[in-house]
Amino acid sequence: MIFYQLPPAGNKIICRRQHDGDNRVNDCFPGDLFFFNSGAASLAAAVLASIQHLKLAEPEVLLPAYACPELVSAVLYAGAKPILVDFSADRSWMDLDVISAKLTEQTCAVIAVSLFGIPERIGAIKNTLQGHSALVIEDSAQSFPEKGAKSATDADLVIYSFGRGKPVSVLGGGAVATLNSELAEKIRQIHCDVKPSESVRWRSQLKIQAYNRLLSPRLYWLPTMLPFINLGATVYHPLREIRQMDLFGVEILGCNIDEYWRRDPLTQDLLMQGIASCEHHLVIDLAKQCCGERLPRLIRYPLLARSAELRDELCERLNKKGLGASKMYPDTLPNIKGLARMFEEQGSSPNAQSFSQRIFTLPLHEGVSEKKILHILDEIY
Repeated sequence: MIFYQLPPAGNKIICRRQHDGDNRVNDCFPGDLFFFNSGAASLAAAVLASIQHLKLAEPEVLLPAYACPELVSAVLYAGAKPILVDFSADRSWMDLDVISAKLTEQTCAVIAVSLFGIPERIGAIKNTLQGHSALVIEDSAQSFPEKGAKSATDADLVIYSFGRGKPVSVLGGGAVATLNSELAEKIRQIHCDVKPSESVRWRSQLKIQAYNRLLSPRLYWLPTMLPFINLGATVYHPLREIRQMDLFGVEILGCNIDEYWRRDPLTQDLLMQGIASCEHHLVIDLAKQCCGERLPRLIRYPLLARSAELRDELCERLNKKGLGASKMYPDTLPNIKGLARMFEEQGSSPNAQSFSQRIFTLPLHEGVSEKKILHILDEIY
């Protein structure tokens, strides 16, 4: 048994408000911004606004076949039918031809997920939708705008999440941003109609203190060894309600955004350089394949193994040394417990299926030292 394990993601959270008059949270986001109690709740609000905007009787939403089950929860909460879209081969992007084939008169939105922080091709999706009224919702739960660079997205609505392990975390909450004034009014009405989340400062502070301590590799191994905690498991849970984000989370968000911006991207740069310099071609550098040399800041470093067996072998080898490898979601959405019957008539998604069996990620958080990166590269190559 190893008593040292790097978490796959997550940075320490600061329990401090910005000084009065110095809260620049709204400066990070384009247009109008509305806070809800989770990323899933924020996505549900965006889908509700899309349905209201287009006035559809039996709305459908297109989403990637490999994704967090919370996307399905949000779509169902909003009263829409989720329609799955296969990936492009060896990419974390939806296949544009499949999007085109699955559009109907009832399609109200396409959810474009920036998986690991790799941006989806919003412009290309918009071009695919030309002549169709469907909106594009950008799910940026795993990415965050850089300082001074307001998100210049073409999406109609953008979703952020501030939950555990996200780029900017306060252990809960999410947001919807939009530049469209009509959609902003619809989101504003939804926001006004839901209750605020309970905000108990001391309880939130204790949770954050416990979370920060468990990020230590000398403690993180403990919950991973307890099966009843099920840490990091991918499980489908229906979304029961949406609320406004708790006040304490909003108050400390600004300081945690500043901390995210201050964080040195050296770990990511070193991993990219190390992977590129290796002669053996056991893995595909997914981020580089999608983004080229100029990578955005990623939440995890994603690699595609050449086979499922190799992926499993590499992850086992890395985690025996406590190096924080993760297989992410275990399968495509139809194969997640509780979702099979929902998607049984939608056909297969072979590229997403292959992706799910070969993807693994390496940690990029503040606890990963240069020495650990060298250990990771040694185990892969």
